[in-house]
Amino acid sequence: GPSQQPPPYHLVKSVRHVETGKIFTLRELANQFHHPDFIGLQRPANPQTGERGDDGFFLHQPHPLSFQLNAYLFLLNQNEAGVTGEGAFANNGALSANASLQGAYMDLLDLTAESCLRDMDSTMASLREETEDEDVLGAIMISCAARGPSASSMLHESMADATRFAKEFSNVPCLGFYAGGEIGPLALAAVGDQKRTSLFRRGQATLQGFTAVFALFIVPKFRLPQDLLLNDDPNSVNQYMEHKYGRDPKLKVA
Repeated sequence: GPSQQPPPYHLVKSVRHVETGKIFTLRELANQFHHPDFIGLQRPANPQTGERGDDGFFLHQPHPLSFQLNAYLFLLNQNEAGVTGEGAFANNGALSANASLQGAYMDLLDLTAESCLRDMDSTMASLREETEDEDVLGAIMISCAARGPSASSMLHESMADATRFAKEFSNVPCLGFYAGGEIGPLALAAVGDQKRTSLFRRGQATLQGFTAVFALFIVPKFRLPQDLLLNDDPNSVNQYMEHKYGRDPKLKVA
């Protein structure tokens, strides 16, 4: 019959608390803290600079057998099974099949209304600060249907995401809709007070849920070349042509 080879996986048998140095198994961690909705994983710090590997935690859900094994079991799906990358992660945040999770950071994360709203407040305030010197023309926002629009949603507020955007960008028009799955850059959970390098992200697009994906239309800034002439006056055109091609009667503008 067909081979019954198990899928590639990672098994994390113990976790060290970064502040106390204490070693925990899964059950010890769950007993002292709690059993979370998600496990956040982050690349190890750069050995030269000591900086954390990413601007947040990639969200993963351990296999249900984890508690019986007393270890975090992460099965790699078909998209992840062939992935290779730096350390234990690929560039899109998927777990890599060819490396160890040793040295990676881990956090216990719950998907609650309070944490979502707190993250949105922080994100919008940081975004306003980051675009303080920019000319923002408009925005598009796509939110998960579980986040609104009514107060009976998971967030317990009416139009929670759009309201927070309007609070920080009161003069910027915003269009959007609610969706049953959002395509955008891979969501990263915040890292406490750690300052993100930038809120603007590109690539790493994936289909996910319970997220708000938004884009800003910003007037680009660029410097014009010093010798660029911006009028079509014949004298200006002739001066430019002479500078560019030398004297040539055939290129004369009357």
